Amino acid sequence: MKIFTASFLAALLMSTWALNANSTELIEGHLRVSGFGTFAVSQSDNATPYYVNRNISDDVCWDCDTTLGLQFDATITDSLFASLQLVKRPRDGFSDPGIEWAYIGWQATDSLQLRAGRLRIPLQLASDYYYVGQSYTWLRLPSEVYNASAGVNYYTGVGVEYLFEVGDSWTASLYPFWGFHQDNKLDRIQEQWEIDIEYLRGVSLRMENESLVGQVTYLESKLQNKSIYQFGGVYDLLTAQGQPAEVIMDFNFRSIGAGINYHTGPWDFWGEYSWSKTETTFGGGIGRVGYVGGSYHFDQFSPYAVYSKHFGEGPTSSDTASIGIRWDVLPNVSVTVDYSHMQMNGTFDPASIMQPNGQFVYSPYDFNVVSNPMGPPTFDWFKYGEDDVNVTSMGINFTF
Repeated sequence: MKIFTASFLAALLMSTWALNANSTELIEGHLRVSGFGTFAVSQSDNATPYYVNRNISDDVCWDCDTTLGLQFDATITDSLFASLQLVKRPRDGFSDPGIEWAYIGWQATDSLQLRAGRLRIPLQLASDYYYVGQSYTWLRLPSEVYNASAGVNYYTGVGVEYLFEVGDSWTASLYPFWGFHQDNKLDRIQEQWEIDIEYLRGVSLRMENESLVGQVTYLESKLQNKSIYQFGGVYDLLTAQGQPAEVIMDFNFRSIGAGINYHTGPWDFWGEYSWSKTETTFGGGIGRVGYVGGSYHFDQFSPYAVYSKHFGEGPTSSDTASIGIRWDVLPNVSVTVDYSHMQMNGTFDPASIMQPNGQFVYSPYDFNVVSNPMGPPTFDWFKYGEDDVNVTSMGINFTF
């Protein structure tokens, strides 16, 4: 692992590549390397960790938003190609980057392409460049929308992309995809999630012209999630009752989403909305999430504002407002300063162990379990933290 890490960091330092420019050729005409990264420092005013997979708290964090990535693209024949992307994601340590995609493709015709392997789920506008901070204005993508999949951004399966023209000024891409069995693990501090995906499938339609990009998507999936509690209120409750400190839930999930990105002069507008229906072992529900955002570009500076929302009364219901400014120092280097405020909207219910958490990793409401020899455990509730959070961050984005 140490050898791999050294090679990974050495390759990052040795590569020189700018976004939308030619990548570095390792083998002329056959193998290219490119890369990207974000070095950031973040701090909130709440002890409860904020934003799944980033865990921003009231301690200064130099790694919560930090990302490093390498991408290798190989041309095998005139019609066969392959791609590998290694990423040190915010949730990873520098010594254990993950494989975000690894696939082989076949360019069947000028308009038809087939891919097989580990592929990115085309669920949102920025799915393909989720970890490339240089490719969007704000420092981090809205949690309400982009964390709805609990950090599962890829699938193992096949995808078919068909390109065609609509009228004289529009190009379109139709992308049906099928994912087979895969396992994912997620560290949520107090608990470990083991996500066993039986299948996922869907289709994405993307249309664009010189000023507008639009996308609609459909996704359905069947999976099982095992939550293994290690400490905290739910752990105390289960162990006090003599039960295993784990909960297994089966999920059937469907979602429909739409998004647009519109450019006009110095203005840049984004908007996405998603509706989902979830059926689980313990019931089901409807989810609605969305955001709107805009930025204004002048000289090398781009001030921006983003508002995102998780609608409804569920545990993750919340509002987040962000403002910031980006400074493009070089064509492939930018500095972003960001301030975000998140407010939980769920209702506290002392009779339930499923307390609201908004976009926190877990609920700021915790509890102690007190054993009652005459009956079931009783609960001594207390408030661990406030139900909102203010986060300040600064990041340096780059591509190479």
